[in-house]
Amino acid sequence: MSGPLQGVKVVELGVWVAAPAAASILADWGADVVKIEAPAGDPLRAASAAVLPPGAGSNPHFEPDNRGKRSVALDLRSADEELLHTARPVCRSISASSSPPPTSAVRPPRATSHAG
Repeated sequence: MSGPLQGVKVVELGVWVAAPAAASILADWGADVVKIEAPAGDPLRAASAAVLPPGAGSNPHFEPDNRGKRSVALDLRSADEELLHTARPVCRSISASSSPPPTSAVRPPRATSHAG
């Protein structure tokens, strides 16, 4: 999808509603969003499925806030060295792109005086 965030990659670790809804907006704006879920899945999947009729086929509580994303189940509590090695460059990329500019690049606002 194209949009102002095309080319931006987002790793979402959110559950339930707030963070997934925010990440869906980023996807709507063109970001490539990958949702990381625990092996049991986002708790909203199970909670919503419990109130849906058997064989409903879709989950109207879960799907709106998770649209436009890819999803993968990972056990982040495991000590899988290969997973950590693979994820390290992604995490560096995320932290580097979200770092604030160096303080030398930030200039304080100019003082102005208003003569009365």
